[in-house]
Amino acid sequence: MVHELSHAGMALLFGHKINRLVLLINPFQSDKENRLGYVAHSWQPKNKYQQLGNFFIGLAPIIGITLLTGIITQLLWPQVFHVQTVGWQIFSQVPWWRLVVWLVIVINLNLAMNLSRADWLNVGHGVLYYSLLLLLIGLVVGLFISDPWLIVETAGYWLGLVWLIDMGISLLMLIIAKILD
Repeated sequence: MVHELSHAGMALLFGHKINRLVLLINPFQSDKENRLGYVAHSWQPKNKYQQLGNFFIGLAPIIGITLLTGIITQLLWPQVFHVQTVGWQIFSQVPWWRLVVWLVIVINLNLAMNLSRADWLNVGHGVLYYSLLLLLIGLVVGLFISDPWLIVETAGYWLGLVWLIDMGISLLMLIIAKILD
């Protein structure tokens, strides 16, 4: 459901019309596209902002699940964001049950992070405009921010740590799946 809500939220942010939102399809009934849910949306093809939105709509589950992982980590295990100063004591400073709840939630979220072919197709519709936006942001940052570490010190550390958590759990799940396969 978080996967589909991420798509829907990003579609609304970029002015797309949501034609249909299905959060969950019964997995025991056959769906010709093997979906568990979907968001059908439409946009104006000549609108550059909406075309850029396609890129973010396609990647929305990765963005949404990463942010939700960060929020859940901040609520259940905030010590992990102080790993540089606390070290391995981050495990002893939190009750064991909170670690278990955190792990179950984060693993379940990561299971929904995979993108479908339709998601990647949507990304492809907006990748040109995203590349141009990235170039523009890079130019502005390069001209006006003299210390690039300022970005890393503010939002970069938090996002980087959350991203490492997500990627680590995803890698662990991939290894387990390969072993069981």
